[in-house]
Amino acid sequence: KMSRFIGRIGTKAFKFQVDIIVKTLSVQIPVAAQATVVFKRGPKRAETTEKYQLDKSRSVVHINETLSLLATLYKNIKKDLFQEKKGRLLVEITSAKGGAPKVLG
Repeated sequence: KMSRFIGRIGTKAFKFQVDIIVKTLSVQIPVAAQATVVFKRGPKRAETTEKYQLDKSRSVVHINETLSLLATLYKNIKKDLFQEKKGRLLVEITSAKGGAPKVLG
C-alpha cells in the first residue's frame, strides 16, 4: 500500500529473529482446560507445540519452549532510530468441553 511505502522513505530495513522463551505458565481457572501460549505480530503467529492441561488443582505448568518470529524493522537513517513495532503475548484457554478458545492477555 502507498501509505506504508511513504512511511518508510528515508529508512533502511533490518531483519531480526525475535525469540521469547516461555518457562512456566501460572493461571488459576475453575474448570479443566488446555492452555497454549501464543506470540503474535500482525498475521504472524508462533505458539507452543503442546496444549498444557490446567485445572483447579493444577494452576502452574512448566513449558520451557521458545517462540520465534521473523520481523523486519525499519530504521530512520537521519534520526538513527527504529520505527515502533508491536506484538502480543497471549494465553489461549480451551475448555475440556471444546469450543472456541478464550484469550487471556
